[in-house]
Amino acid sequence: MERDFALLADFHRAASEIIAMRGRYSLQDVQADDVLTSALLHKAIVIGEAANRVSAAGQACWPLPWREMTGTRNVLVHDYDAVDLGIVWRMADEDLQALLLQIETILAPPDQ
Repeated sequence: MERDFALLADFHRAASEIIAMRGRYSLQDVQADDVLTSALLHKAIVIGEAANRVSAAGQACWPLPWREMTGTRNVLVHDYDAVDLGIVWRMADEDLQALLLQIETILAPPDQ
């Protein structure tokens, strides 16, 4: 499970960076700048890859949308030429904050 916590920390870091990016830039900024586009997609791929690497026991323990996260990663990696940045941007707005809160709860040290 220790590896799972490290993967969730990777997830948390990438999601936090995407949320910060949304605060600094607009979708139009990202679409107009290859570096910003690459940063957004890379962080989204890290989220999906970290989710994919969490053990079956971890996935069973924590009710997160594992399949959707890994499926999104697969689309971003394998169908990169068909990715709609607007959809990725919207998902970041609609889904990431709630997921981030769930990950923070999982990563929080137990009360002593």
